[in-house]
Amino acid sequence: MAQAVFGWTAELLRRIHAAAQLILAGCICGQVGAFFPETGGLHWVGLGVLALAAFAARRGTAVVLRCGAVLFVPIALILGAVPLLALHGVRWEWALPAGNLSDSGAGLLFALLPLSLGWLRPQLHESDASPGRWLPGLCLAPAAFAGICSACISPALARQPMSVLRLARSVTVFGVMLRLESFVSCALMASAFTGVGLLLCSALAAGRKTEIRNIDVLYFSLATAVVSMLPDRVVLPLGTAAATFCALFSVLTTTSGGKRQISKKLGFFEKKA
Repeated sequence: MAQAVFGWTAELLRRIHAAAQLILAGCICGQVGAFFPETGGLHWVGLGVLALAAFAARRGTAVVLRCGAVLFVPIALILGAVPLLALHGVRWEWALPAGNLSDSGAGLLFALLPLSLGWLRPQLHESDASPGRWLPGLCLAPAAFAGICSACISPALARQPMSVLRLARSVTVFGVMLRLESFVSCALMASAFTGVGLLLCSALAAGRKTEIRNIDVLYFSLATAVVSMLPDRVVLPLGTAAATFCALFSVLTTTSGGKRQISKKLGFFEKKA
């Protein structure tokens, strides 16, 4: 589809797409240190998650998907329980949109992140494994979580780094405090492992469609590690641009390519008629 839609520029766009996914993986690895209070601001903590994700990606996309399927249930239970248990303390005047345009960069990045995995679709042969049905929920979940977090602990505190841990500390059931921040940190780290693994697999799939030879997970992992060590003021704009490019590339390729295939089939049947 990319070749049919973009013509001679498809080769260059595939390479940019693979590089953009490595940037996104580096953005995730760079934030792993913030998942725990003791390692906040330490970018090298994410290298351990990157090593595990690279090992899984080297075994194939199916291995990463199986890991994600196993981790999905506990991650969903933990990260879903926190906002649900915090709903009783919501102040709806705090739920209104606040902040400036630059603050929405990280939110835009994670909302567009699922759309960047279009290269994995041809590898999903099972009839019930259509990733498209998950996209609306995956894109809206971060926005809903951010809205509940802001409405519970105030917009000013919600803008602080890792405000989700602050929300987890404030969760109560019948007036009894629940110490959920450790579970939330583990769930976020498991999510980072799955996300980085899928991005590495997708980048490999995109790279293998180009004329580049000797593509290996090791080289892509090294590039991801370099990105993860960059300062936040550089990584956040870079990651937002990469996520936007990946999303637009996937959407334009799928929609335009699908329309061309339909028009070709219609032309074929008109000729037969």
